[in-house]
Amino acid sequence: MKGATMEADKRKTKYIRRFSFYRIMEHWLYAVMLTIMVVTGLSQRFYGLDVSQRLVMYLGGIDSVRVVHRVTGLFLAFLLIEHVVVASYGILFRKWKPLIMINKKDFIDAVDNLKYYLDLKDHQACCDRYGYKQKFEYWGILTGLLMMVGTGIILWFPATVTRFLPGELIPAAKVMHSN
Repeated sequence: MKGATMEADKRKTKYIRRFSFYRIMEHWLYAVMLTIMVVTGLSQRFYGLDVSQRLVMYLGGIDSVRVVHRVTGLFLAFLLIEHVVVASYGILFRKWKPLIMINKKDFIDAVDNLKYYLDLKDHQACCDRYGYKQKFEYWGILTGLLMMVGTGIILWFPATVTRFLPGELIPAAKVMHSN
């Protein structure tokens, strides 16, 4: 009897789909590409480590690792541009609500949660569809990716960049890209 009740409860449970299939696949693509970028990038950055040398040799040498890193970077840049264009188009022309934008309520929610954690309030903040933590993380990742793509392009084409911009930009880009 108890098992039948649990089955009935499972059938009554409603699931809310938070993201479309397209957005879920986009997240997985980001995860795969970022993993490849980190592995190939760190193996170049810390080339003296035994594990880096093994990985470089496994992938066919340093030139192969650089090609994989750059090609994956191009795909990552394309996906980032696509994400921004689709989101902008949706907000501007399809009347999507810009729910991921940080607003005053997010700062109030953060303070309210801090008060809750310090036992100065009896309940947590009631956040919107995306809470302040999710919004801050989203914008941190988005700006970080823009910085990585920008500095990656600078490091890929330093001679071209220095025709138009000061040469000091190259070491600054290297620090920003690798740290």
